Amino acid sequence: MGLPRSGLPGATPLPAALLAAALVLAGCAGTTDPAGTGAAGRAASAGVPRPSDTGGTGGTDGTGGTGGRTPGGPAPSGTADAAATPARPVPTAEPTGGSLKLSPSRGGGADYDPMPSPEALADRSSIVAGGVVDGWQEGPTLGVLPGDPPVPFVLMRVRITHPLKGVRTTPSLRGGMMFIEFDRAYEEPVSRFAKRIPAGTRVLVFGGERPPYNMGIRSPGDPLPEGAKIMGAHPQGLVLEDPGLVRRGAERTLVGGREPLTAGGSRSAWLEPRTMDEMIDRLRRHGFSE
Repeated sequence: MGLPRSGLPGATPLPAALLAAALVLAGCAGTTDPAGTGAAGRAASAGVPRPSDTGGTGGTDGTGGTGGRTPGGPAPSGTADAAATPARPVPTAEPTGGSLKLSPSRGGGADYDPMPSPEALADRSSIVAGGVVDGWQEGPTLGVLPGDPPVPFVLMRVRITHPLKGVRTTPSLRGGMMFIEFDRAYEEPVSRFAKRIPAGTRVLVFGGERPPYNMGIRSPGDPLPEGAKIMGAHPQGLVLEDPGLVRRGAERTLVGGREPLTAGGSRSAWLEPRTMDEMIDRLRRHGFSE
């Protein structure tokens, strides 16, 4: 029985000796790299960290830069995540067509350095927690002199369901509730916030206790529970799971509450998690868990 020819014109059968040598060499190559990944694949499986996973120091908007991960937790490894996650296209924009109306919460501008990934922002945030919007209430109204225009705030109440960093060591969170501060541009009523981001919406917060106001308080707003404090969140530190996208069965359900998820330097790192559970799991894989 003759050896098969290749598909090239004029090809002739390989001599048996040459064929045997080729088979031996192929077997050796398979033994050296059984996964067929080469050096790049071995680096990914070893979990080589990226520079962007190391986070920064210091912090504003409630990010106190109090340090990293749960002791004994895994080191950050974006390449390990990529190796463990099946290849799929990462979009370049947030999903659309949901039920949340984000114009009230995205009304104010902020000057900040975008963080390239959720884990980088978690590293520099003093508090990271997942939860559910419990409702909205009047926040303080500021103003120094009688003739100054008022500066009103509204507070989003968040019931914590997934403490990830700093929750158990923060006395003001012992009641399991966070009070996240938002500007009320043009004195918009609290009911507008409650309608556009309703109770029951899942939320992930990266932030910390707000520093004392540097302006006089004209009105304290609705009272807080004893020991509770107003929280600030980083501009990228509010991730929402859109209930309308969930009901529709959309593949991707996450949007940014204050800034689009595409605001970071590495869009794929923020857009890769498709659901809130995937986002929380990603942070836990990077060692953020209580």
